[in-house]
Amino acid sequence: VCLNNIIKKIEQKLTKPFSYESQGPLILKKSKIMKPKEDWPYNADIPLAGLGIDIGSVSTKAALIAKINNKFRLLAYHYRRTEIDPVGAAIDAINKVYDQIIERGYKIEKVVAGTTGSGRQLTGFIVGASKEHIVDEITAQAAGITTVYPQKEFSIIEFGGQDSKFINISQGVVVGFEMNNACAAGTGALLEKYAMRRDIKIEDFGDIALRAKKPPDIDSTCAVLSEQSIVKYEQNNVSLEDLCAALTLATARNYLAKVVRGKEIKEKVVFQGVTAFNLGQVAALETVLKKGIVVPPWPHITGAIGAAKYAYDTKHLGNFRGFKKISNLKYNIGPYECINKGCGNDCNITMAKIGDEEFYIGDRCQRYSAKKAEKKIKPPNLFKERQKIMEDACK
Repeated sequence: VCLNNIIKKIEQKLTKPFSYESQGPLILKKSKIMKPKEDWPYNADIPLAGLGIDIGSVSTKAALIAKINNKFRLLAYHYRRTEIDPVGAAIDAINKVYDQIIERGYKIEKVVAGTTGSGRQLTGFIVGASKEHIVDEITAQAAGITTVYPQKEFSIIEFGGQDSKFINISQGVVVGFEMNNACAAGTGALLEKYAMRRDIKIEDFGDIALRAKKPPDIDSTCAVLSEQSIVKYEQNNVSLEDLCAALTLATARNYLAKVVRGKEIKEKVVFQGVTAFNLGQVAALETVLKKGIVVPPWPHITGAIGAAKYAYDTKHLGNFRGFKKISNLKYNIGPYECINKGCGNDCNITMAKIGDEEFYIGDRCQRYSAKKAEKKIKPPNLFKERQKIMEDACK
């Protein structure tokens, strides 16, 4: 075997143009990126503030809002990774919000707290929220976006770290929604995983994708097939820019196929979640939908803002443990092995124990995390109700 001949054949293969189908470069012309105005009301006297916590398996968000001059204002917020300690992440996010309260000189008389996200039962216990203020993610996301983007008719596209949502808003209320928590392709997880493999910062992913000239049309059926498909193009010397753009387009197409599934998409489309900071993904959605995308202020914390708004609007039901008591909570944390080995989700479940209370986070099917909510729903005592009806009838 002649080594020089082998090298020559490899060089010829690398320099030979690789022919493939492409949808064309990403389009970013009609979309609108709304920049937040962080003009904090320093030293404000605030009779009531709403604290919202949105915790998932990937990220934890906290937001503090209040109504000033009849308009809701964001007072403080914090975003961080949940990592392996959801209790510690929640306490840290709340502590960071409290630090901002002190730094900005707010004088707050009362705080009510609300929670959302896959770990909402856990954070609800941490902050001492009433059960009415532990709300689902659809309710929180809708309440959050209508607070920072007060429009009446629009669709919401939300990419989480491991799940995604589609919500239709009409006359300011939710009229339909869909969720996907089974496939990672329509979420930010696929982009983040590829960024790690190629050793690029996720913050730079969008700018790299926007420089693409001919992104290949890769398989968008699921995350695994998208990853396998991209390898072929890597082996044929397709540029990093084109491959990053291809993944954003695959993510957009998968989302439309697996989540939207033919539902009506309104003329105005709002993109939420931390992935909305990725301009490449914004452009991919504009390219596929052929319409402009609106990225609202603080798209990564709309769930936390919504939980805070929901608690604020129903303040007569509200409770709050207190910032200092939360900071001093004692807890134990550890991994939990799911007994259902055949489901295919392969969840990384964490169990947290605070006092005698046990909580779970990271189970996509909510087999364990939903149990806490079920315990709070007591069946009615039908004998007592029958007795009361009979007594009332005899009066």
